[in-house]
Amino acid sequence: MKSFKISFFELKKIFRNPGLFLLMIILPVIIAYLGTSFYPENLLGNYKIGVYNEDNSFLGRFGFVFLRQFLKWDNAVELKSQEELQDYLKSKDFDSVLIIPKGFLQNLKDYEETKLFLIPNPDRIQESMTVYTLLKTLFKELSGIPDIKNGSTTEFLLKGGIGVDENRKAPNLELMVPDLNTGNIKTTNQNNLGFKDIFTPSIAVIMIILFSMIGVGNSIAHTKESGLLDIYRANGLEIKQFISFKFIAYFFIGLISSLMTWYLYRLFGTKSIGNELEVIIIIILSVLSFTTMGIFISSFTKTTKSASFMLTAITGTMILFGDIIIPIPSDSKIKFISYIFPVKYAVESWRKISILGYHLNQIPWNLLILISFIIIFSVGSIILTTINQKK
Repeated sequence: MKSFKISFFELKKIFRNPGLFLLMIILPVIIAYLGTSFYPENLLGNYKIGVYNEDNSFLGRFGFVFLRQFLKWDNAVELKSQEELQDYLKSKDFDSVLIIPKGFLQNLKDYEETKLFLIPNPDRIQESMTVYTLLKTLFKELSGIPDIKNGSTTEFLLKGGIGVDENRKAPNLELMVPDLNTGNIKTTNQNNLGFKDIFTPSIAVIMIILFSMIGVGNSIAHTKESGLLDIYRANGLEIKQFISFKFIAYFFIGLISSLMTWYLYRLFGTKSIGNELEVIIIIILSVLSFTTMGIFISSFTKTTKSASFMLTAITGTMILFGDIIIPIPSDSKIKFISYIFPVKYAVESWRKISILGYHLNQIPWNLLILISFIIIFSVGSIILTTINQKK
């Protein structure tokens, strides 16, 4: 009960800052803008893409050659049969597979509605979303194919000569979810994903990092440096109780900020086909991971400045190299950095549920890794804080 009472006073102290809720609203917008502005859409040639062209007509073959040359798919693999497609999926060595259905280019030429299918690699969800984003942007341009105006020479000149065929509809790009063990695929209701659908999990996790990890780390460092922890201990408060009330307060802050971010974006159109309860479970695990991580970092830093520096450096590293905003190709030398921190597993789990419709039993390793981080950070925090207080 003592921990909950102190947590209540800690929360009151936090919410005295009138800018807190303003930050919770403004920061997601700023991060989303930065993410969409610097998303590297010109890196498609670095990714491993399989193309299954079901259209073997002359026009279909021409379309495949055109796409391959135009997009500079140096690593593209042409799949010529259903069996090759299944074997390719089971190899798990790909970033995405594009399926061109029969009659696609003919239907596009005849102004009929068209669709293409993209199979993402669930184990490389960030890379797959990069491919999806670029292809969606490219295929939107197909609705504006240049068109030579018909009629007399006068009409031709008056109308500008070459115009844009505004009647042609852009193809839809729909996701299909693969089973990497069997090579089977199933359709989803996910189409026309936007930046906000892809980036919302990343933004929400960054909000958790800012409000929970950095918040609790700085708070504990300040409490120790100011001598307030010594006063608490002199009045009978144990280290476990001290960590508990700090944890409860900033867990609550991180949970509120992430839920506000998620449902604010949902209100403005972010799509999700996942089970909402399972999304909330991922949110809770993410908040637990980063709150305990902040406590752990503060447990081996002696001053507020050193804690702030460490928290800022780790936050910057996770955002830049965590493979959650800027996609890192699988063969990159810095790819290993993304596996060191919990941010990759939190965002990846969230995306698999909200975008691909996965369930928790389909992401056991991600859950196990997040829970392992929570246990390691919690136990390590208590041990290190206890040792440092005895010195």
